Amino acid sequence: PFLFFFLMDLCQFPSVVKYTVDVVWLLLLAAMLLNRVRFSNPQAKKILKIVGAFFLLTLVGLILEYQSVLYYLWGIRNNARFFVFFAACILFLSATGAQECLRLMDRVFYINLAVTLFQFFAMEKRGDHLGGIFGVETGANGYTNIFLLIVVTWHMLQYLNEREALKSCLTKCVLTLLIAALAELKFLYIEFVVVIIMGMFVTHRFARKLWIALGGLTGAYFGILLMQILFPNFANWFTLQRIWETATSARGYTSSGDMNRLTAIPMVWNGFLDTPLRKCFGLGLGNCDTSNFEFLVTPFSVRYTDLHYVFFSSAFMLLETGAAGLMVYLLFFAAIYVYARQRERQKEADPVYCQMACIMAAMSVLLIIYNSSMRTEAAYMVYFVLALPFINAQQKTHVPKEVSTFA
Repeated sequence: PFLFFFLMDLCQFPSVVKYTVDVVWLLLLAAMLLNRVRFSNPQAKKILKIVGAFFLLTLVGLILEYQSVLYYLWGIRNNARFFVFFAACILFLSATGAQECLRLMDRVFYINLAVTLFQFFAMEKRGDHLGGIFGVETGANGYTNIFLLIVVTWHMLQYLNEREALKSCLTKCVLTLLIAALAELKFLYIEFVVVIIMGMFVTHRFARKLWIALGGLTGAYFGILLMQILFPNFANWFTLQRIWETATSARGYTSSGDMNRLTAIPMVWNGFLDTPLRKCFGLGLGNCDTSNFEFLVTPFSVRYTDLHYVFFSSAFMLLETGAAGLMVYLLFFAAIYVYARQRERQKEADPVYCQMACIMAAMSVLLIIYNSSMRTEAAYMVYFVLALPFINAQQKTHVPKEVSTFA
């Protein structure tokens, strides 16, 4: 995900280049199957059983709402790839390797900052088209949102666990909020506040909690002011009433009567899941999907594309897998949170990794409601973080408790 948008937008590679990531996860799956690998961590086994239950439920939907094997396989691809990557991280990634991945994201952070500033001032890109290293196509800032969320969460927890200096942490926070203002990432400010609150909840250093709360909230305040200067139409957006009205507007996400973030699930439930079986199992995995390949574009997506249900992962999941599928899917993230907290309390894994997974599991639920990024390649970054608490248990090693090289 760090590379192919650069290749497509700046080097004019064809869009098919992003499907090379599919080759990677298929090779990882083949490596697990051919080597008959086993999970030594019982908690990871339980979580993967939840994943197995989810895909078993999709078989029920396939039987009840059969349309095409190709549609079903495309639906499997769009959902299974992240779980395969999650399992592969636990099995193949060492604790040292995980640390190196986080450091790589740190280095990429500064590259992304430079590219973002260039796009904003030289290319005059704004809003959804300001994605930094993630390109300038519509929706590129959704990838940026997840990337920045992970980086700022890591540094905040590094500071709260006395592994990083306050100056380094605040620098990352300020730069993150600056990029968010330039890219019109309003939701990142909400996520930022949630990270602060959750970070204070899962850590135990009172003095550091106080500093991170004061510094972080001050930074968020000035970041919001900067966004309001750059985008005057958002002058009164950051109030609970305005946020609620925006998310529940009957005019929809694009003000054309389509679905909205908090109206999407009721519209799917009442408008399309018209029988008890459909309410339970949905319209079938893959039967509402779309694709760049014409033969994988479903009749449903052609007929109802103007409703923009593809904009929201929650609506999409409910539509295809019903209440049972959506609940099991959300159970996966709830289980990650519970098991990560348990591993931290029992001192079975690095506390920062456990805390990151807890926060990211909660954020995943918000992202599922907020947009469709959990169905895009950006989700690989999320599933990497979710796997962190289980990596060193599987590898029988310990995560090095060292201060960040950027502290």
